[in-house]
Amino acid sequence: ELARTMCGHVHLRNTSYDFYSSSISKRYLHDCDIEEKAVEAVNQKRFTPYLQPKVRLSDEKIVGAEVLLRWFDENGKLIPITDYLPVLDSNGYIRNVDLYIFEKICQKLQECKESSIPVVPLSFNISKSYYNDDDLFADYMAVFEQYDVPESWIQFELMESISFDDGARMMRLIPGFKRRGFACMLDDFGSGYSSLNMLNKMSIDILKLDMKFVQSETAKPTDQGVLQFIMELARRMHLRVVAEGVETKKQLDRLSETGCDYVQGYYFAKPMPVGDFERLMRGQGTV
Repeated sequence: ELARTMCGHVHLRNTSYDFYSSSISKRYLHDCDIEEKAVEAVNQKRFTPYLQPKVRLSDEKIVGAEVLLRWFDENGKLIPITDYLPVLDSNGYIRNVDLYIFEKICQKLQECKESSIPVVPLSFNISKSYYNDDDLFADYMAVFEQYDVPESWIQFELMESISFDDGARMMRLIPGFKRRGFACMLDDFGSGYSSLNMLNKMSIDILKLDMKFVQSETAKPTDQGVLQFIMELARRMHLRVVAEGVETKKQLDRLSETGCDYVQGYYFAKPMPVGDFERLMRGQGTV
């Protein structure tokens, strides 16, 4: 049966030929295995959120963090995200994982509130495969409303795409989150050709510069590139700007010179377990 489902079909004149591809079969079995293990990982709580701090450039204080996904196997070994994210994104199961991680974050924020632990806004990525789901907003709100957490503590990151359809779907999503009181961020700005067009049409609060864009632009002479233009454009549109992938002092200084608001990257901190981030926030105190 597997051979029939994995076969291609070719017509030559009046004759049909079926061919069996072992590579397609292996890929199919691999994807099925990943999905099965992902379902098990959700049930056994092996997916976990990590947090990477966002630092305000004016005083180098932590003022936020991005929620990142990590998957550890039954032996506690980290599974590379490239091994499973494309599979879960293509088959749609990433939606279940997203909601699971979102609930973990809401639960943790409520615990922080009850324990008077310093809190900064946490930004949460919504997978693109979820954009065309009419129940997306309701699904997230069903989780959020179970917890006593202010909307201002959560931000949603939506990835800019060169796909017109993805951009159109994203524009339909943003107003619902905004009306409810959540800040919305356009992620990976600079990675696609439609960035400026999308920016002009979207009612967003924060612009997040793509890591490769940041690293490329900060390597250029001050009078070259478009980094300064992007910063000036953001200010004219009253948008805050986050630069991700900042790894060196040179990059940091260049971003500071151009008026960037916040940075995120290994220069200040790698993604870390929630407990480590809590201790970091306790040490910093208020923001």
